[in-house]
Amino acid sequence: EDFLKRNSQELIDEVYAKAVDHYRAKSSQIASSALPVLQRVLVNEGHKYENIVIPFTDGRNGIQVVCHMKNAVESEGRDLVVALEKGATLAMIDTAWKEHLRQMDDLRQSVQTASYEQKDPLLIYKFESFELFKRMIDEVNKKIISFLMHANLPQQEKTQVQAAPTPRKSDQPKLQTGRGGNSSSTGDIAGKQNYNDPSANRERERPEPVKADLKIGRNERVRIQNVSTQEIKETKYKQAEPLLQSGSWIMVEQSA
Repeated sequence: EDFLKRNSQELIDEVYAKAVDHYRAKSSQIASSALPVLQRVLVNEGHKYENIVIPFTDGRNGIQVVCHMKNAVESEGRDLVVALEKGATLAMIDTAWKEHLRQMDDLRQSVQTASYEQKDPLLIYKFESFELFKRMIDEVNKKIISFLMHANLPQQEKTQVQAAPTPRKSDQPKLQTGRGGNSSSTGDIAGKQNYNDPSANRERERPEPVKADLKIGRNERVRIQNVSTQEIKETKYKQAEPLLQSGSWIMVEQSA
């Protein structure tokens, strides 16, 4: 009865306050759970790493959160929660925006038929695109709130953290050099792979087409053989010339 007597705004405010209290308690629990791990990593490997990656999941989706290790320890884990909020927000926006762009492309194609109904395609495109954008904003807000309310450290990975990777510009040139050099281990592996590849063997075993030194008339009949199937046939040189140039056929001597 008390629930029915209260107006909707009071109920909304109360539910909102309860949700905020629950989220604050959950954030404190996440910070307290991760703090011992962060402290241990900072003491043991703080001289090696500045940022670390910590996984979070809501039971369905997961993200990798990068945070500054020293700041997270000094703030008693609060910086980790802030990094989680930023990472979840950016991830949801990025996914939703890509999907929105695909929907806009579909809409651009579908509104072209509006002209057959004596309607302005541009006007319809503006209205429909605005509705799509509003729906995208609503979905993003729902997904962000849902993830943050359910996010937690995976139970089996609470003690597993890893250093955030630092991209190095020198990696790519080294890879390219290794592939090109015959003396490198990468080149040796590539050579073995080509050796075991049947298609590569066929390329090596394919005989080169015979190029006759004598001039042959275009209407003169010649005898050619398929390298793969060993098929032999006689035809005019002007018809055989493209086959010979492709390398799949070779010219053979005329039978006596």
